[in-house]
Amino acid sequence: MSELKTTLSRKEQEKIKPAPEDLIPLCLDGDMQKNALYFTAYLRTNKNKLVWFGCNAWKINCKGRPLCGLSANGLDIKNDNRVYNWFIILNLIHLHEYEHLIENEKIKTVIQDSCRICNHCNPKCAGKITKTVFNKEIKGTCRWYHSAAGNIYVGDPDKATVEGISELLELEQRAREEK
Repeated sequence: MSELKTTLSRKEQEKIKPAPEDLIPLCLDGDMQKNALYFTAYLRTNKNKLVWFGCNAWKINCKGRPLCGLSANGLDIKNDNRVYNWFIILNLIHLHEYEHLIENEKIKTVIQDSCRICNHCNPKCAGKITKTVFNKEIKGTCRWYHSAAGNIYVGDPDKATVEGISELLELEQRAREEK
């Protein structure tokens, strides 16, 4: 894992609200840096506004609700002791409306494997829920955002995974715009 090289504290970041392109090179290197910057370029090309919301973290809203987020924190994001250098958080509210359009088996597996398992992260936790994602039943998922698949944290995605996520985001945006 890359060591975080950024020297900007949360308070310092809160004052300047840095762009991801300014901090990602300080936090990541090699292919992880390239993939994270590729993802931010994709988001900007598609006119998504990246809003700083935490130390080395940004979010994108669509129709007033979270669509996705990007973090280069290197945090333990699941209860299976895996630590990621960077990750994408997906909030696919309408996944069941378009999941039949996804033919990429790798992205299906990545999404299924990345559904966040409830660890009671919030004092107002609503508890675990069982959801079906791409015809696979996943028990104990987090229901914090009430999305079709729960919170989906994709850690250290490679370029092919980022491209698959981009496809999902485009479908999710279209579904939200139709509502």
